[in-house]
Amino acid sequence: MERLHIAVVCLLLFGIYEAVSETYVCGPQNKCDCFTDIQGLVMNCEGREISKITELCSVIGNTSTKINVTLKAGRNNFGNFNATELKGCERLYELDLNFNQISEIKKHSFQNFTNLEILDLSRNDLNASQTEWPAAFLPKSLRTLIFNGLPVGETVIPRYPNLSDLSKLQTLKLDGLSDDFDIGKHTNRLKELSVSGLSFYSHCNISHISNSTFKQLLSIMKLNISASSVRSISAGAFEHLHHLEVLDLSCNRKLGFISMENISYGLQLTNIRSVNISYLYNTFGLGTELFKQDLCYLWNTSIEERVLAGNRLTVFETNAFILLPKSLTTIDVSENKFTFAPYLLQTSCVVNVRRLFAGSLHCAYNPSRYVAEDTDEGNQACEARMNSRCPYMQETFLMELASNKSCNYIHAYGRIISLETIFPLHLEF
Repeated sequence: MERLHIAVVCLLLFGIYEAVSETYVCGPQNKCDCFTDIQGLVMNCEGREISKITELCSVIGNTSTKINVTLKAGRNNFGNFNATELKGCERLYELDLNFNQISEIKKHSFQNFTNLEILDLSRNDLNASQTEWPAAFLPKSLRTLIFNGLPVGETVIPRYPNLSDLSKLQTLKLDGLSDDFDIGKHTNRLKELSVSGLSFYSHCNISHISNSTFKQLLSIMKLNISASSVRSISAGAFEHLHHLEVLDLSCNRKLGFISMENISYGLQLTNIRSVNISYLYNTFGLGTELFKQDLCYLWNTSIEERVLAGNRLTVFETNAFILLPKSLTTIDVSENKFTFAPYLLQTSCVVNVRRLFAGSLHCAYNPSRYVAEDTDEGNQACEARMNSRCPYMQETFLMELASNKSCNYIHAYGRIISLETIFPLHLEF
């Protein structure tokens, strides 16, 4: 009887949730869509040709709900506003104002926004990269700030905005600049940073990542530097990011594999779980190879997922697989063009891999779709590796490591007795 009562209650709650989750029209002249999600009430007014934000805030101010309210008001061409026009929106939990041609926000506009945790001001005309840009208007309660796609000044050297007053900020998305990353005294509290240039409206130019570029991100867990025009990375660039778990370097087509040894060296001192180094080469480039020195320090990391898609990868150097860490459970090598070589006889060296993604190998591409790729004039396929000082490529060490993984070590110029390929024991087909 008690179980039946619990089941009835669960069904009633599910019915209530389904009822309040239905989308209905709302906002001025019923131009918006409203629905509830796990965060609360969402008013979606994106691109609805609403002339003033005050029309939306007055509607929100007249609602009696006490749950969190999200307002999505992007692409409405609002322009500038002040505190009076925002009256009624003070209790918002999330506010999306992207692509509204906002060039100035008065100092006290958000002074009563004590509940606002997520703010999207991307694709507006705020000159946030200018020296001494005033950021005092931003609400102190912010935990997530989306700030990319803003104009980068041509008359002054662009600088990152000073966000020192945002002591609760944990997630930040903004444009990447060539200067060292510094947004003020609370920079080291960030958990997630994205300076990705994958969005077509972003301005990202981080040609070199040095030991000091991200030196203040002491608490960072997720770092996205994809499509940021990176050409080179220093050996100590990530070694001080001890809490780093996710690193995305994808779509930096001028980077190639030449900095892979430096990347893996710094990751030894982090808590890294996932690394994305896909699309580091041109779509129509020549075949590439991963050498032992590129993977040399990886055995000493905690990487679980590694993405290598779209790199024109044809072959791994013999015995390179031995250096992949035991923690590795997922590998993505899609959109490459592998050929036969001894490395195929060492696939069992990745002992704990469960998921292998290898689709679209040797696939054909349409040249007209890739005319805008961020390419380099040089031939990346002929890039020369620097002399490596990594101690883990010595034959004795590789033999011992291979023995611990129960996989074959292939001796140089030696005879391969067995041509049998042994797949990883835990691979899920």
